[in-house]
Amino acid sequence: MAFSAFMKRLVKSDMDFWHCATHQLNLSLNDTLDAMPALKQFYIAFLRMCYSEFKRSSGNRAMLKAIKEELTALLNGKHQWKMFYPIIFCLTRWIGLLKCAVVLSKKTNRLLLKKYAQKLRDKGFGPRPFNPRRYCRRRRRREAEEAGGDDRDGDVDSGSDSSNDGGSDAYHEQDELERVQNAYENDRLDDGYQPQRRLFPTVAAAAAGAPSQQQCVRHDNFDTGDENARGRKLKNLLNRDVGLSDLNFGRSAYLSGVLKPYKILVEELQSVQTPEQHLAARRLRKFYMVMQNAWIGTDENEPMYACKAFEDWVQEMKAVGKQNLVAVVKKEARSFSSIFVSSVKARLSSTWDYIQCLELIDPLGPDPLVYATPAVWDALRDLYDRRNIEDETGKDFDSVREDILNMRVQDQLLDIESKSLIRSDLCAYLRERRQEFLTVMDESPTPAYDALCTDIFSIPLSSAFVESLFSKMSYNQHKIRSSMKDDTMSAILHIHDTVLPDPQKCLTGELKLKILAPVTVRDKLRMNKHVGEVVCDVFDGERYHGEVTKVIYHDVHAQYMYHVVFSDNDSCDYWRHELEMVKCRCESTEDSDS
Repeated sequence: MAFSAFMKRLVKSDMDFWHCATHQLNLSLNDTLDAMPALKQFYIAFLRMCYSEFKRSSGNRAMLKAIKEELTALLNGKHQWKMFYPIIFCLTRWIGLLKCAVVLSKKTNRLLLKKYAQKLRDKGFGPRPFNPRRYCRRRRRREAEEAGGDDRDGDVDSGSDSSNDGGSDAYHEQDELERVQNAYENDRLDDGYQPQRRLFPTVAAAAAGAPSQQQCVRHDNFDTGDENARGRKLKNLLNRDVGLSDLNFGRSAYLSGVLKPYKILVEELQSVQTPEQHLAARRLRKFYMVMQNAWIGTDENEPMYACKAFEDWVQEMKAVGKQNLVAVVKKEARSFSSIFVSSVKARLSSTWDYIQCLELIDPLGPDPLVYATPAVWDALRDLYDRRNIEDETGKDFDSVREDILNMRVQDQLLDIESKSLIRSDLCAYLRERRQEFLTVMDESPTPAYDALCTDIFSIPLSSAFVESLFSKMSYNQHKIRSSMKDDTMSAILHIHDTVLPDPQKCLTGELKLKILAPVTVRDKLRMNKHVGEVVCDVFDGERYHGEVTKVIYHDVHAQYMYHVVFSDNDSCDYWRHELEMVKCRCESTEDSDS
């Protein structure tokens, strides 16, 4: 982070340094949590206490295991619970909180934990009083002692104060918070590509529309057990606010659905094998659309609540007459989603035109007449001027703009293979395109466009790789382990990344990266149903028929493909969407072959 601050001061006018997009999303979720005290003060504490209940007591774990065996026998062994006791993930990262919510949102896990709470009531246990402010102070003090008072990651968790020591990074962080707050107050949230009516007129209205903790608890009617219990008979999980209540299970259910689009977006932005900066704007628009339709809705229509776990929870609550609890939890889910989306838009507002201009280089990109506003073209011009492309190629920006528009017109003349390559790997397509030009002429007819594409693909939208290096070094060396020998450090890094023969030595020419392995074979099993289908395709002006013989695995793209053998014994591989295009629709295959 200090290096980033140094580079921004040194070459601020010439370097394209954007705040990490995935970090912006994480900060937006922190903004949402700060705007909803009911979740910040009680739900996060519920997750930690649900974990601590079984982490610190072997007796509690044994009781939960006995309940699991009892329920398994009751169902004649037809269901095996995968969860032995609730696990906790890093709650300062929202992907970790999503994993916690998914575990607690499963229908079978809810049944298991409710049985555990009933066992506690039967044994005479009662609720332990809970003070959120005192709990927060005690937890921060304990974490500071365990970490040696050193926050190496530089991040502030959801339950801690946002005021850190001074410095350039803290100053920029505070400046961003103020800009987001100003955007909230001025309601500067309309991004221009979603003109539909919003559920809440302002973000402040969304936060005010969220139900309070008292309202939610009042509709829950949670059984706390023996109210007169004392001493060791007190349990946090029997407390109305942080206990194993239907309210907290409902929150886990809707968070498992609300955070899923966020998880998908983060993975698409940072877990890619090829440069895909030109797809970032489309992925963000898709994220907004999914959140709007699935969890926000409008003032006239409710959203779809697209989450199986949440649907199951709603049906359970309606079966026991808790419709009022369902109503307040749905209201909280819509407020949470609305504030989250608004915060993302506000945080990305300063670079949104630049993110949109990156997709202009895509020949199959969105219609420039709709999305390429004057501000987007100005952002692309700014990138063009910063990289001094005109001095290198002798072409001004107007000629590059003309090349981009001409490529959009010529995309209708591209064959299926070229379009498929553009969709899967635009960088590879542009590389092949340039090589084809160089084989028949001395230089490319669009040198400035080629240079612009190279510069765009070099812009880092996410610093996930750097974050992973920080995490590795924070694990390897800290205040306790600060004087390790080089051989020991080399061995530890070798364990972290076994692709390197030795981290202290340079990479050899024979080094081969690991081949990607499929995560699941379900896709292959689904695709096997198309084995044996007849296809027809045109090669060099002649139509050939073939048959799908098998499903193969592509090591580079980590996806399955169809292997087709044609009538002339030639073969070709097709993606799933390509197979639909080449399916044989001839009236008679034999007549066509003849």
